[in-house]
Amino acid sequence: MKRYGIAIDIGTTTITAGLVDIAVKKEIASIIEFNPQAKFGQDIISRIAYSVNNKDGLQRLHNAVINCVRALVEKLINKKGIKKAALKKMVVVGNSAMEHFFLKLSVEGLSKAPYISSLPKGVIEVTGGIYFLPIIKSFVGSDLTAGILYTGIFKENSVCLLIDIGTNGEIALVKDKKIFVASTAAGPAFEATDKGISGSALIEMVSSMLENGTIDKTGRLKDINAALAQNDIRKLQTAKAAIMAGVSALLKKAGLVFKDIKNLYVAGKFGNYIDKEAAVRIGLLPDIDRARIKFVGNAAYKGAIMALCSEEAMKKTIEIAKNAVGVSLFGNKCFKEEFIRRMSFNV
Repeated sequence: MKRYGIAIDIGTTTITAGLVDIAVKKEIASIIEFNPQAKFGQDIISRIAYSVNNKDGLQRLHNAVINCVRALVEKLINKKGIKKAALKKMVVVGNSAMEHFFLKLSVEGLSKAPYISSLPKGVIEVTGGIYFLPIIKSFVGSDLTAGILYTGIFKENSVCLLIDIGTNGEIALVKDKKIFVASTAAGPAFEATDKGISGSALIEMVSSMLENGTIDKTGRLKDINAALAQNDIRKLQTAKAAIMAGVSALLKKAGLVFKDIKNLYVAGKFGNYIDKEAAVRIGLLPDIDRARIKFVGNAAYKGAIMALCSEEAMKKTIEIAKNAVGVSLFGNKCFKEEFIRRMSFNV
């Protein structure tokens, strides 16, 4: 009998599930659906608040994600005509809040400083052959661990940067095989706008509008008839400022500057659709040699597939999480100063 597995990436906005032929280490079907937890809050912070402030909040958030994952698994096996008995393993990744909700663990510790996770260290084995890859720090989840595994930056001798762009932006910096990580709330800027404009298109539009003067350096929209709303521009400003301020904080911790970055890996559901020049122009990505900027798609999901198919890869995630140095951005002076500075489009 063939052996199959399921890889799951529980994102704040979307959940990706894939059916994998373990023997050949190949995805044979996948589905992406919106995370139904969105009705309880669009971002992690609001969902944590909902869980803490409502008596049955945690249960509702748990039920939403569990029911969604079960439905996705059913769809995948039905699509390929596979019996449940052939499923041998499931590997799940996600940010730490999503894991808390899936496992129905209190997020009280994540709701206030010093932001302590209820998740155990290392790989978490759940009944029925379900495994969660290890988180790194309280707000740096197993999705980044999986992304680091997939890109292989932990093996690099040169300075490498991984930016996972999403509602919850996660960043990893490698210097001499030492890993520095941080997580920052980027918000919903990279999801579709109210007018249905995709995140990648938004980046290009804002870049073009900056060039032709429709938007000034402060982000103020000069033309009320423009295709974008002022609110969409502000969300993008906040997101790009948070991500680049996070990168700045990691570089400072590692004793590096932007010009030291040799390779930049950009992850997220954008895939290969972001225009490099536009992203650099608006200040979303650092201004380095464009040939060194590589788009890697959903690295978290791809890393989950690697761990699903290989015990060695699974063990490597434990090593990655154990050795990574978490950099807290809460109260971080460098982050605060850079965030304010990078809200402008002229940095």
